Amino acid sequence: MVMEEQSEIVEDNVSENETGDSPEDIGEEDTTEDPEADDTDEFEIPEGDNLSLYLGFKAYYENSDYSEAINNFQAAVEYQSSLIVEEEIPEDPDEIDDGYDLNTDIIAKSTYWMGESYIKLGQFDQAIESFKQIIEDCRMHYLSTAAERRIDQLK
Repeated sequence: MVMEEQSEIVEDNVSENETGDSPEDIGEEDTTEDPEADDTDEFEIPEGDNLSLYLGFKAYYENSDYSEAINNFQAAVEYQSSLIVEEEIPEDPDEIDDGYDLNTDIIAKSTYWMGESYIKLGQFDQAIESFKQIIEDCRMHYLSTAAERRIDQLK
């Protein structure tokens, strides 16, 4: 029996040496420093990104928290609207672009999904108002057509 215990101790020592976990290594901390770790820049959202839109989608799809989704979509619209600079409409028809810009895209998506969130909460009048807002403010956006269909379905 003593031989069996000694052979188990020998096997344990061999396996510890193979893995590098000897009793001396336990409790020691790795004190090597990463030279990049000293750079303590804060997280910044890249220009043109709207975190509220992402949080709205997360609340809508992952958490099914439609009230929170509405709040985030509304914040996305407010933020993106604050970035819009009034520009003169070109008189030359060749200078008119296709109507797409990042601000309009984010506002249209946020407003559309705000309407869908209102539907999930059973607030159909608010949903219709959201969809009408897309039609008025983002007429050239592809979600304008979807908003018209949703209004027809809700009436």
